[in-house]
Amino acid sequence: MFAMKKKCYLFCIVFILVICYCSKTEIKEIKDIQLKKEFEISAESTDRLESIALHSYDNKGNIYIYDDINMKVVVFDSTGNYSYKFGRYGSGPGEFKYIATIVPTLSYILIMDYSKSSIIKYDYNGKFISEKKISLISTEKAVADGDILLTWYQMYLEEGNKIILKRGIGVFSESLKLIKNIYSVKEEYNPWIIDPNIVSSVFSLNKLNGNIAVSEIYPDEFKVHIFNKNYELIKTLSLNIPPIKYAEKTFNELQEYYNKYGETISKQYGKKVEVKKMNKCTRLVKGIAYDRNSNLWIATPEENEPEKVRIIIFDKNYQLKGVFHTELPLGKMHIRNNNLIYGTGTSSENSKIIGYTIIKK
Repeated sequence: MFAMKKKCYLFCIVFILVICYCSKTEIKEIKDIQLKKEFEISAESTDRLESIALHSYDNKGNIYIYDDINMKVVVFDSTGNYSYKFGRYGSGPGEFKYIATIVPTLSYILIMDYSKSSIIKYDYNGKFISEKKISLISTEKAVADGDILLTWYQMYLEEGNKIILKRGIGVFSESLKLIKNIYSVKEEYNPWIIDPNIVSSVFSLNKLNGNIAVSEIYPDEFKVHIFNKNYELIKTLSLNIPPIKYAEKTFNELQEYYNKYGETISKQYGKKVEVKKMNKCTRLVKGIAYDRNSNLWIATPEENEPEKVRIIIFDKNYQLKGVFHTELPLGKMHIRNNNLIYGTGTSSENSKIIGYTIIKK
């Protein structure tokens, strides 16, 4: 009996040691990928625009930029060359006040205006087609998939005497009518509080098989949910990565940005807006993108150098391939064919869009 207990005890020790070793094992480093810089678009690099408030892409890799100083949408091709611009500021038909997102579809360009609560349609020559009022309050990103839109949204609902903010990913019609909710969270809403610590979800559509990768909105760890083309959850990717502290410069820039935004809203509505202090740490998944081979790229801050980005790559079967360490700063990632388009910056004036060729050694 004593011998049996001793064997069990030894087995438990070995088992615990194995578990501890595995938990500390580093993710395999990918060394056969290289990024070759091809172009850069910024207010400093071109006289075609003065700011980059937001940007989007079509299926050909053309880049659509909202210049919130000139109040124009400026279009560049997939190699970073200027094509044309369209639109203007105003309250009339086809004019816009505050663009929330730009969605190039197969046949036209949709502009979602937060201030006017409208969706504005242009053709690919920059000619105004139509405008329609919508009930959806805010969208920060949308991707066209045939006749439907996959959209990150914010909706405001009344529950008793409370206003509830619902945020998530949904399937929408062209007029932004919710067809199916994919993933969301709800919380009580206070319009006079700005909380920069809220983690927004990022997502990517795999056009080859219809899979959708969605990062969790309130992650206790890095989680990415995978949905199939029928919007059914088929897998959750979970990486146990500790919180990462912001670099001091990045932290100060972001806090200053939110403080200025709060001052602007306070002046606009005549009521003091409270801006919560940022946490020193973040678990943000900064970007998700499928490459042309259906590999899933997930951009996260480096643990020891959080001002830089590492990209964790899963294969088409969602098996972990490894981590690709880069010199990229925090930003938004898009992959089209063999090109990686990367957007950086904490304000419209210093934002950049950089194009890279993905080289497989």
